[in-house]
Amino acid sequence: MFLAPGALLARWSLREYFSGAALPPAAFVISTSVFALLGMPMLVMQASLEAYLWVSGALVACSLLAAALVALSHPPRREREAEVGEHLPDRGGLLWVPFAGLAAA
Repeated sequence: MFLAPGALLARWSLREYFSGAALPPAAFVISTSVFALLGMPMLVMQASLEAYLWVSGALVACSLLAAALVALSHPPRREREAEVGEHLPDRGGLLWVPFAGLAAA
């Protein structure tokens, strides 16, 4: 649930840069920044933790609803298969290192 808003934003805005194995680390970074920015007004207004959890839950619900609506409105498309002799780049090899470290923490 934590990665849902980041994965949605990364998929919509960074489609050509992050795909496949590079998407979870990018989603983690984007989700962390979104939830941190969401908490800043709560800290300034000295709101309770309950208010932050309600707003965070609403954000996750809206992002899941948006992803479901987009998935249902677009028919599935087949990925282009690699032709013989064509090299598909491996994206995000080293991006897994900080993601695994932060996830372990």
